[in-house]
Amino acid sequence: MENQGDITSNQTNSINYDLGLMLLLIILLLSIIYFIVTLVKTYEKNKSFFKNLFLHIKRHTTLLLFSIPILTLIFLNYFSFSEITMEYIKKLSYGVVSVGVFSAILKYINTLGFVKTHIEDLIVSKKFNDVIRNNFEAFVFSDEFFNSISKDDLHNRWKSITFFKYKNKFPTLWDKMNLKEYIINNIFFSKEILDYYYKSFRIQYNFSLDEDENAIKILQKTDFTLVTNNVNEIKFTFWSTNNSSNPQEPTIDVNGTIIDGITLKILKENNDIYSEISENDNKKMTITLSGKKEYHIELVMNMVQEYNIDRSRSFMSSKIIDDIFIEVHCCDKLDFFFEPLNDNVFNKDLFLDNGGFKNKDIIMPGELFIIFIDKV
Repeated sequence: MENQGDITSNQTNSINYDLGLMLLLIILLLSIIYFIVTLVKTYEKNKSFFKNLFLHIKRHTTLLLFSIPILTLIFLNYFSFSEITMEYIKKLSYGVVSVGVFSAILKYINTLGFVKTHIEDLIVSKKFNDVIRNNFEAFVFSDEFFNSISKDDLHNRWKSITFFKYKNKFPTLWDKMNLKEYIINNIFFSKEILDYYYKSFRIQYNFSLDEDENAIKILQKTDFTLVTNNVNEIKFTFWSTNNSSNPQEPTIDVNGTIIDGITLKILKENNDIYSEISENDNKKMTITLSGKKEYHIELVMNMVQEYNIDRSRSFMSSKIIDDIFIEVHCCDKLDFFFEPLNDNVFNKDLFLDNGGFKNKDIIMPGELFIIFIDKV
């Protein structure tokens, strides 16, 4: 067992050792303070160097503070201290760690402010706005977006865009033109135009003079395929005269007109699929079709026009046509002149020596062409 004198001597040596280390730490701290003061005094002489140095220290303050607890751990592992000194060192370490954590939080908050500022600058920048606008326009006018909205909404958007174009083009006449009512009633805005379209459309005209050579007799034959995108019910409509004493209006040949293999004469006997409405001298005939995506149509019409009053015949369609072939025949006493309308382009049909025209492109609804008739 150690005697009391030895214990007292060891405690005295330990305290002296601790005081020496504490003194060393104080001297080190004073040296650091002196170094900082010296840097501050010489700052004016070389601002750029010390400014960069201070900025570098500021950026790495957290790491510098974190090094103090690391050094403390090293001292604790390799040197022995009294309980009093240990307590001071622990408090010092806790304080440094707290300051480091607080510094890290401040730096994090400053980083958030930096990011926020740059994000705000990015959002209000013209480049960012252009990118957003271009991507938004690409989405709004994409097929995916159009498929996601209802048919009524799509129709209203279509009208709004057209109204806008006309209003910008004729701003002073907008109120006087009553354009809205016109466009709403225009065939291009009719919802029925999207029910179906025509493909492989062939039309034949036969012009001849009557015995007195005062009237032009016209036989018009059309052969085409009606195409829809589903098997739902659709309405196929055409017009005929309702006044037998007015031969200038077209008369339908009920035997020569064939709707998907059935003559019009037979179809008229079925009230479930056939209906007609009289409007003055004309009558509107409607055939209800369903169950297929394609229907083959053949129409035969007869007309008479007074030669001295009307020597032209035009053709228009309320539906889109994909491929059209036109064939014109005249008697030996007549000749014709063919004129396309509305920027439609027709080429000569090589399979016909004379009187053949074709367009193998898409033709939009409207007037397609006009034929002028004259005597030879």
